[in-house]
Amino acid sequence: MKKLFKIFFLAIFCVTVISTAGLAQTSTKLDTVKIRVIGPDSTGWYMKRFDDLHWDSDGFTDRVELDGRQTNEIRARLQKVYGEPTRTLEDNIRLFGLNVNTAIQFEYWFVVNDSIPLMVIDVGGPFFEGLAYSIARGHRGQMHEIKKVLSDKLMSLGRDELANYADYYYSINHRQWYLVTHKDGLYRTNEISRPPSL
Repeated sequence: MKKLFKIFFLAIFCVTVISTAGLAQTSTKLDTVKIRVIGPDSTGWYMKRFDDLHWDSDGFTDRVELDGRQTNEIRARLQKVYGEPTRTLEDNIRLFGLNVNTAIQFEYWFVVNDSIPLMVIDVGGPFFEGLAYSIARGHRGQMHEIKKVLSDKLMSLGRDELANYADYYYSINHRQWYLVTHKDGLYRTNEISRPPSL
């Protein structure tokens, strides 16, 4: 019986050591992921640099904590950490007109580790959870790791740290404009007529 107990204890010890080593390795790996936002003034450089790429979407799989949050909250978290979006609905309409592909509340474009392009896009407006992620096809295998780093960084903020913002959103299905805001901890989504700036 003592021999069986020793074998059992040794097995538990080995599993614990291996698991701990695996966690340490994951943490180290995540620490090496550096995410840099592309500002609105750098979109030309970004498009030129990554012009011939084929993009892959995550298809809303490999969920992370951030994916379970309402988009209006995610937007406030992104604003706090990365500042203004790379593109907003207003930007897209000015460039391409209003259509199903441009009716996107906001987009954040990133470069990961100085070489991997990543786009984070709100495709459902303030009524949905999570975002759509697109990455260069050759880096599809790193998507979950990068999403986890981004999620952990954004979710580390307390609710009282979230930034204020104001965006426009247009629902193609309902043919309705909205003003979407976060101010001093309150989220609002108000129906409006067409924004005066458009």
